[in-house]
Amino acid sequence: MTEQMLSPTEVARRLGVSRRTVRRWIKSGVLPAYRVGGVYRIAPDEFASFLEQSRTRCLRANNDTGNCTQQD
Repeated sequence: MTEQMLSPTEVARRLGVSRRTVRRWIKSGVLPAYRVGGVYRIAPDEFASFLEQSRTRCLRANNDTGNCTQQD
């Protein structure tokens, strides 16, 4: 881990969600984090993995535009 760890505030800002949501993900085990000095820190590779797992897939694309019309 040579990259700087992310704070829940930074993760929340990047995703456009509240810090409370990020803390909820951490406490439920959805977003792996470390607790250092009483504060949570998220490793950049764990954050990237979380994003990849959260990605939705297009089940059916509009033939004319190629836009996704149904996601899983």
